[in-house]
Amino acid sequence: MNKFLSRKFLIALATLISASWLVCSEHIADGVYSAVVIAVVVAYITGNVAQKKVTPREPQS
Repeated sequence: MNKFLSRKFLIALATLISASWLVCSEHIADGVYSAVVIAVVVAYITGNVAQKKVTPREPQS
């Protein structure tokens, strides 16, 4: 459950929800929505990879 309360996840979720609302209310085009979704997914994955690279690993017993 803690994984779903991370700042990265909540920001990504809020961005996708707001982009979905904007496309449903016809404030943005579907092409813009696609670009936003792709950018959010790439940023989230990149953030996870960077965090795993920077965070020290615990020694294995």
